[in-house]
Parts: sequence; structure tokens; C-alpha cells
Amino acid sequence: MEPPDLITVTLAPDAAPRLHFNPRLPDDRHPSAGLRAWLADQPQLRGHHLFQTSGTTSAGAGAPWVALSAAAVRASALAVNQHLGTTPDDSWLLALPTFHVGGFGILQRAALAAIPVFATNWDPARYARTAADTGATLSALVPTQVSDLVRADLCAPANLRAVLVGGGRLDPDLHRRARQLGWPLLRTFGMTETASQVATEISPAAPAPTDPDRLPGPWLPVLAGWQLRLAGPIHDPGPGPANATRCGEPAAALELRGPALFSGYVQPDLHAPDSWQWVDPRRDGWWRCRDLVRLRPATRRASDDQPRLQWRGRIDRTIKVMGELVDLDAVEARLQALARDPGPPAAIRPAVTVDWLAVIRCADARAGDVPVLVLPAGLATDQIRRWLEQADAQLAPFERPRALWRIDSLPRSPLGKVRYARLEQRLAAAVASAGGASVTASQTRPDPPPPLEPWPPR
Repeated sequence: MEPPDLITVTLAPDAAPRLHFNPRLPDDRHPSAGLRAWLADQPQLRGHHLFQTSGTTSAGAGAPWVALSAAAVRASALAVNQHLGTTPDDSWLLALPTFHVGGFGILQRAALAAIPVFATNWDPARYARTAADTGATLSALVPTQVSDLVRADLCAPANLRAVLVGGGRLDPDLHRRARQLGWPLLRTFGMTETASQVATEISPAAPAPTDPDRLPGPWLPVLAGWQLRLAGPIHDPGPGPANATRCGEPAAALELRGPALFSGYVQPDLHAPDSWQWVDPRRDGWWRCRDLVRLRPATRRASDDQPRLQWRGRIDRTIKVMGELVDLDAVEARLQALARDPGPPAAIRPAVTVDWLAVIRCADARAGDVPVLVLPAGLATDQIRRWLEQADAQLAPFERPRALWRIDSLPRSPLGKVRYARLEQRLAAAVASAGGASVTASQTRPDPPPPLEPWPPR
């Protein structure tokens, strides 16, 4: 199998900016001629790679582009190579699209280390077979791909020493099952704006025991070159009163500074149709992202000589319900854990999985925002009633979803992330077309209007 052309990852500092876009998108969502012409007249973007984020809220032709300098991409690759201890004996197995920074970063790391890259289109059996046949030692996946490997009951070949996992939260039970199959997963934290990783595990963790209160997640060592600090307001979006053991460190929005940080955004100009504008959101080199984290400084112990970061959620996934903060990611994680528990009827377990269940916000006249549970359309009410009653007992009153919404499929990004913003827009439109009644018109939880069903279902 021939490796990709590694020459394509280089970009001279004075070269025209390069757009990385999904070639499978419809024509009307490809970069327009107007954008390309506008970029040609922007000297500050010479020598930059432009990516659209792989996040849960961006999509379509109107999404902003993240501008990463060639120096930032190189700095990220050097830091990851250093963290992984890359040697001339290593090689990469590429199964991520290179129009996202996660896949593109693999090419840059390989080029700097002068090691080969073997590429394969995604198919779990083919991926495992290619990993064994090529002798690849390094790879990177997103949680959806890890789920595919686990569902297929595929074991990792002995030659793989590290598989980076990013692009979304890795479910703890999925992580445990993958590790039992031998996959040497290294959980990561990063984003397009940081040219890939900010913090990454050093070695694969041993499988953890199953526990519905596994939140919060792991403390990840911060890669070289990054400066991190917390920005207010400080709060703890914990998983609710059922989790009595929380870390004492505060959680807050993360601010970053470092050589791998992006230069700014190219985004549509809302005041001029088919026009673009350059926005640099950094202040004195610092950028505030929408992720909530905890930070720990390095210690003098040899085993803990790097600062560490613990991801706690996203600001745009935290809502206030009648004045109480509710972390939708934590509620979703709790419901996912209940779906795997032996308690619910066995009939629901094949249908309610970490790939399907979602918790989103819905505007409400009385409570402000309320959580809504999204489930597959074909699931019978009697299959899930007992499970949802158990969920009510596990959650605080203000955390409980106020309604149930059943749909055929969840909107996802090319990397498999749920597009929560698009899902919430669809729900808002459906509720509005049904009359726009409040989800919680009274404290007795009356039947919400279609398409919502009461919680728990009757």
C-alpha cells in the first residue's frame, strides 16, 4: 500500500493560503470563487492552512474557517512527536480524513520524523487487518471508529503501540471494552484552533471497572509549548447529586497560548452578502475557548512533571434550568450508563446505545431552558418506561429531561460527532410549527405538544 504524498503538507510562509475542505460535500457547500478571490487579497493569510472545524456546531458554507500558519502546524507536529517519543522505527496508519486537522496532522508528524504513512478508507475489519499487515505502530481514531472496532469484536495487532483518540468525548465503558481488546488508546484533548492536541495521555490506561459515576474524566498531561489558564466564571458542571465524589479543583473556561495556536477566523460578513471578514479573537496571544476544564500544575515528582488538564464539558452544553446549572453532557453520560446497566429490560439495550441517545436543550417559557431526551423513533414506549423511571431517580429534579423526542437519525459531522446545534434547531422548528406551547406549562409536567412526548412516557 502506497503512502500519501507527504510533499503536500509543506507550505512556504509566503505561499497563497490553502483551503482544506471535504471533497464529498455538495457543490453548493464547496468554497466559493468569491472566497478564493478574497483570500488572494489578504496578506496576513499568506502561508496559512484553512480548515473548517470538526466540532458539533459548525456546518455548511457559512461556517467559519480556522486559519493555521505553517509554523503552527509544524509546532503541533513537533510537540506530538516529542510526547509520543517517535523514532525512525515508527510508522503511521491513517484512517482520518485529511481535510480535518486530525488527519492532516498525521501527515505533518510523519514528514517531520521522516517515517512512512499507510492510508486506508474506514472499515473496521480492513483497518485492523491493515494495521497488522503494515506493522504500523501509531494511529489515530475518533470515538465513532473505536465503537465500530468494539462492536465488531476486533482485537488490536501487537505492533500498534499508541492509538490517539480525539474529536469528541470517549465513553468510559467504550474505552474499557476497547482496552480489553488490546487497543492501546491514548485519550486526547484538542481542537482545530490548536492545530490538533493540547493534552494527551502518556501511556494506555488499564481498563477501569464499570461504574455509572465515572465522570469526571482522566487528567491528561499537557504537551510542550502550551500555556494554559482558567477564565471565569468558575463553576462545576458535575454529573449531579448521584456522584458524591467530585474533584476539588474548580472548572472554568480555558484560555490558551502557544506556538501551535491559530491566527484567527475567516468567516462570512453578516452585513455584506457573499463577503468575508478576518477576525482575530486572541488577546495578547491568549484565546478563550468554549471548553470547561480543570487544571493541575506540574509537581516535582518524576511521574508527574507535566501540568495536567481534565475536560469537564462545553459552555454551550451547559444550561440554566430555573436558576440551576445543568451540564447536558453529564446528563447524557448518566443516561448512557443506565442504558448499559443490567437493570433495564434487555429489549432496549440493542437500540439505546452510546451511538444514539442524545440530550439537548429546548427553550421553555417558565424554566428558561430544559433538557430533552432524543431516542430512536422505532423504540416502543413499554420498552423504555421502566428505564426512564430509573433515570428520574438518578437525576436531580432540575436535571431530568422534561420531554422525549423520537426521530429517525441524529445529524452528525463527517467524523461522527452529533451536531447538537442543528438538532436543537430542528426541535425548535418542530415545536414552533406545533403551536410553540411551553414544555413545562405547570409543575405537574403536562403532555407537551407534538413532536414532544411526556417524560416518563405513559
